[in-house]
Amino acid sequence: MSHRNRGIAYIKLGDYAKAVIDCSEALRLGGREASTYNVRGEAFRMKGEYAKAIVDFCEAIRLDASFISPHSNRGVAYFEQQEYDKAIVDWVWVMERDRKCFKQTRKQFVELAEQMGQARLDRKDWERAIGHLTQALRIATLAPSTGELFKDAPSTMKVEKLGFKVPLVTNADKPATGDEKNPETASVHYKRGLAYLGKGDTTKALMDFTAAINVNPQYREAFVQRAAILHARQKFDEEIKDLSRVLAIDRYDPQAYLQRGLAYSAKGDRAAAFHDFSDAIRYDPRSPQAYYERAIVLERDGELTAAMTDLDTALRINPQYAEALQRRTTLERHKAEQAKREVGAVK
Repeated sequence: MSHRNRGIAYIKLGDYAKAVIDCSEALRLGGREASTYNVRGEAFRMKGEYAKAIVDFCEAIRLDASFISPHSNRGVAYFEQQEYDKAIVDWVWVMERDRKCFKQTRKQFVELAEQMGQARLDRKDWERAIGHLTQALRIATLAPSTGELFKDAPSTMKVEKLGFKVPLVTNADKPATGDEKNPETASVHYKRGLAYLGKGDTTKALMDFTAAINVNPQYREAFVQRAAILHARQKFDEEIKDLSRVLAIDRYDPQAYLQRGLAYSAKGDRAAAFHDFSDAIRYDPRSPQAYYERAIVLERDGELTAAMTDLDTALRINPQYAEALQRRTTLERHKAEQAKREVGAVK
């Protein structure tokens, strides 16, 4: 087995250091081929040594300018370094080589960018998550060009060596309304909304969740997140509409019933709230919060015994439920006061 081929085998095994050693040996022995530089570059990239990877990919391209793989791989390395414009130039070059596969290749790059955004989201690295996901949306807007990639780009930079014009600003850089022509962007908008939410920017989060819904009207999670923001803004009627949409998608969703019950309760519609809390209990009998919230409604309606029963159930499920403990103590005092008043009335 040649050193280069063994390097490829080591990459498949995840031993990137040995892959670098074997490819370096192949190059030392005189096999200065574009494919060897490309393999070593990929090994460096997988090790997180992006600068070295880019040097190798550039050398592979210098040796064989028509070699597609190093352009694609260099784009990934640039993207991981957040050099988005350079990454997109490389990826556009790849997509332009085969117009027949343009949409499929574009979809793969969108998915890759989304995966990088998800990785940052998992680490609660909100800024980088937003950056990666914004670029995923940007890539999704790319279209095959005839000399000029974006005719309506508001501002461009020229990449002299490749002759492409790549937008520095696109609609994806702003909170969008969603593009139904690119169904894969629904999850990207949703994830960017989560990143904005983590950052504390509820306005942009709301816009992204709305964009996700516009792309996919069955996106349950996007409705749930948007409803939570609407609740915090006390827009209860809009929240109720969103949660009703969730229940139209899945009528057995106990959390949606619970959240909608809270919205009805905040509006003062205790009958509707009681009905939703009861449905939440029906579909999740182990939900202490549903019992607790229903107890509050019952207490306000003067049904103190029934409220006490619900609080006891909530505490059986979760004995450490502080709010239920406090509410039960208060309710016991109210019941004692009520009993005294009734005795006084009889006398």
